[in-house]
Amino acid sequence: MGKAISIAEFCRRTGVSRGTWYNLKARGEAPRHYMIGARVLIPEDSVKVWEESHIAVYEQRSL
Repeated sequence: MGKAISIAEFCRRTGVSRGTWYNLKARGEAPRHYMIGARVLIPEDSVKVWEESHIAVYEQRSL
């Protein structure tokens, strides 16, 4: 498995708030993630896939 990032890093990188992260997670729209103890980690490749899919949705809405 490759590198994984924290929720805080995901939020910094994508510009979403921590509250939005939890809303995405509750709706099943957050990137794939896992827990180690109480810590949530998000694999880098999962973040990339999530970003690409959300960019595509945004671009379609802009048409």
